[in-house]
Amino acid sequence: MYQKTFALTVRSLRVDARQLSPHLMRAGLAGFVLLNLTMAQVSFGSQAPGLNLFRMIVYTNIGFASLIVPMLFANAITEEKEERMLPLLQIAGVSPLTILVGKSLPRLTSVLLILVIQIPFSLLAITLGGVTFSQIIASYLAIAAYILFVGSLSLWCSVIFRITGNAIGLAGILILGYHLVPLVAYGLLTAMSFSPNWSGIAKPALATLNGYWQTTIFTQISTIFVAGSAPAFWTWQVGTNLAAGMIFFLLSWSTFNVFNRETDTAPVRRKSRNKARRARTSRTWKSALVWKDFYFSAGGMKFAYAKIVLYAALVALIAFVQANWDWRQIQPDMVANIVAWIMFFLFLPLELIRTISRTFESEVKEKTLSSLMMLPKTTRRIAYSKLLGGLLGLIPVLVFICLAFAVQPTMLGPFIRTLRSSEPVVTSLIAVNILAHMLLYLHLVAWLSILMNGWWSIIDAWLLHYFGTMAPTTMISLVWAVFGVPLPEWFGYLVGYFAAAIVFGFTVFLHFNIGRQLEAKAAEA
Repeated sequence: MYQKTFALTVRSLRVDARQLSPHLMRAGLAGFVLLNLTMAQVSFGSQAPGLNLFRMIVYTNIGFASLIVPMLFANAITEEKEERMLPLLQIAGVSPLTILVGKSLPRLTSVLLILVIQIPFSLLAITLGGVTFSQIIASYLAIAAYILFVGSLSLWCSVIFRITGNAIGLAGILILGYHLVPLVAYGLLTAMSFSPNWSGIAKPALATLNGYWQTTIFTQISTIFVAGSAPAFWTWQVGTNLAAGMIFFLLSWSTFNVFNRETDTAPVRRKSRNKARRARTSRTWKSALVWKDFYFSAGGMKFAYAKIVLYAALVALIAFVQANWDWRQIQPDMVANIVAWIMFFLFLPLELIRTISRTFESEVKEKTLSSLMMLPKTTRRIAYSKLLGGLLGLIPVLVFICLAFAVQPTMLGPFIRTLRSSEPVVTSLIAVNILAHMLLYLHLVAWLSILMNGWWSIIDAWLLHYFGTMAPTTMISLVWAVFGVPLPEWFGYLVGYFAAAIVFGFTVFLHFNIGRQLEAKAAEA
């Protein structure tokens, strides 16, 4: 019985052991920890460098668990549906439990191995001071429990949906709600507790909510990092996260056949038909490819209106939080500053990266790239038209950025004064390097999206960009700092411009290689 149940698991683990990418990812994260350790050694004179190092490692792992783990587990079942392999497994008599264990346990093992290989490097933080052995073990146990919870929740989303993007989207919304909804509820209940009419309800609810904080990863990590504490290994956070993970896994098992009875058709094409039905209400534009990608990839006008509503709700939430839930104390200038920063540095980059990663996603999945390349247009024009159609979906976030600057037009004043007071050589060097690395990362995402799933292209592009460009530069800087190598100022500027030139060169190479990769992929189909 056990051999049959874990047969798919054993096969997946063997395949994972023979592939190079999982080992590179684990080695890369171990190298990231070692790099942080070296940086902490350089700053040994600071207060509690070991604690600062380990805190950075822990919050990096939490970010990894919140962002990457949902992508790992949310495509566990949907990838079989998109490749139309799930019906074959069901016909072969493979039980839902075997499929779920076989698709989730290797992923969980791979993620937990990433934590395990960090422990020896993290123990070195003890020698730097500020952290104890029990704090390190308690932190990793808390993160492992949180990973199990997030992974099981994402696995359930993968059971429900037919499309990987939808499963990842729901998992992201649920995880975001897990962290943010209690904060919003706390603000509302706090405001209600000052009202005589609502204080009888609000105060008991606040007491219950205070108990909820003990089950969250951030509260647990904050408790662990208290100086001189001896944290317990088994806590409310560990217990509740493990219990929630088991509940979501059992829920995936019990609802597997309910959501996966009719899997005879390709879900991607069904999604395309639904989008085509919605797009019939509008006339095709002069540039058909731009129109097609705006409605099929960016979601069209309905999705644009939905994003405007969601962003407006976010602005309202920011305004009330800033005013301590009293609308009479709302400060438009401060709200505009916060909105501009969040929109420009968070939502705009995320939407831009996702737009580029899905430019050719549907054609690669449905194997229609060869038909697209048969159009009487050059490869360059086809690629630019599709990209322009997807970029039109960024209009809502750009509108809110413009509105923020309209409300507070002087928010760039301090930044402009800083630029004017800085040396032109330094300012131009920073600007050129930032632009070069941004363009390189976006081109890496576009190039990798032709070879793999759009979500994975975002992650792999970041790994390639970081360990290919950022890590060597940081290591060279650390070597100079450790050994105290004296360098003239002009040499540092020369190295900075030379590094930017190399990055621009790689970007140009990728820019032209994307077209050749599209043609090669179309020839394979």
